[in-house]
Amino acid sequence: MKQVLIEGWRGISQSFAMVNQYQLVELAKLEGLSLSHLDLPYSNPAWTVTGNDPSFPPEFKAVIKAVPAPVGQSFDTAYNISFPFRRPVTEAGRYISFMTGEFGLLPTSFSPTGADVDQFCRGEGIITVPSNWSRMKVIEYGFDPDRIVVVPHGVSSDVFSPVEQKGREEVRSQIGLDADHFVFLNVGAMTWNKGIDILLRAFVDVRKRHADVRLVLKDASTLYGIRGANVVATFMQENAELTPDILASIKVISSGLPLFQMRLLYGSADAYISPYRAEGFNLPVIEAIACGTPAIVTDGGATDDFCGLSTGWKVRSDQVQNIDKAVPGAGYHLEPRLDSLIEQMESAISEQKSMTESFAAARQRLVARFSWASAARQLEALF
Repeated sequence: MKQVLIEGWRGISQSFAMVNQYQLVELAKLEGLSLSHLDLPYSNPAWTVTGNDPSFPPEFKAVIKAVPAPVGQSFDTAYNISFPFRRPVTEAGRYISFMTGEFGLLPTSFSPTGADVDQFCRGEGIITVPSNWSRMKVIEYGFDPDRIVVVPHGVSSDVFSPVEQKGREEVRSQIGLDADHFVFLNVGAMTWNKGIDILLRAFVDVRKRHADVRLVLKDASTLYGIRGANVVATFMQENAELTPDILASIKVISSGLPLFQMRLLYGSADAYISPYRAEGFNLPVIEAIACGTPAIVTDGGATDDFCGLSTGWKVRSDQVQNIDKAVPGAGYHLEPRLDSLIEQMESAISEQKSMTESFAAARQRLVARFSWASAARQLEALF
């Protein structure tokens, strides 16, 4: 039996912590592994469980909590999944470091003593990344492509599954939406890489032609401090077309939501929408699809690995060199085309893809292929 130490975060809903906790649940089921977990300090001292508790199902919580701390034993593998990136600090036969990239890696992406590429890859050291986009960004920083392995993130069908009509209507009523509204949903930090500015411009245009269209923004302000309401207010100051009438069509949710409520929120929408400029993976997209909601995503980015036309719509984009926009990091990012985003939103309204048998079949294939159980098996092979 292999002795494996995982160094990371538990207890909060920050994305690295969520990935770690989902992986722990599935790794614990594998008979060939004996797991230990070293709880690292959160990179942001302001992060607390209060307001950021993911509220996993009780059976998940029990498994996550039960993984013990190391007690001086020897380890075959040490796996670090935290930020800033670092090589595992615990001595082991093999070292695995998780990394992801949006615009690109910087020296500040690493712990103060860990920006040396050779340090990560010496001996049996390898890097895992969640997408081919992240792989590209890690290579651009200078890592050996042969030491980088793509292990995709996943989705748990025990947590995220389609929502029945009654549940959809109840959630809509709670947030001030009617049953006949067509609802676009976006979830996450309101940072520039997410393309919220482009989304708001497109929504204003679409809303002028469709009085029943609504936009719901679920921010991550309890983690990152950026409130969706402030983003919308700033946009309104700079864009006279965002009239009070259209503004009333935008709903912002800033409170932290447990996973069962996130499932209901995803399932209450008609289309998930993510016109991002750069993402390392984009978990909310796959979670929304698992809940029966097709997704509009930027073409050419991280979601190309798992999102096709059978599960949504693609927004044409242009490759923009980071240096041309004073964006830190090597290489390029994507600039979604506004006209294409508007076109895909119109298609979503007219097609009602979530109601089709082809989408239902594609959703099932996606959930089966990109499960956390699959991710755990791929990690086990590396351990």
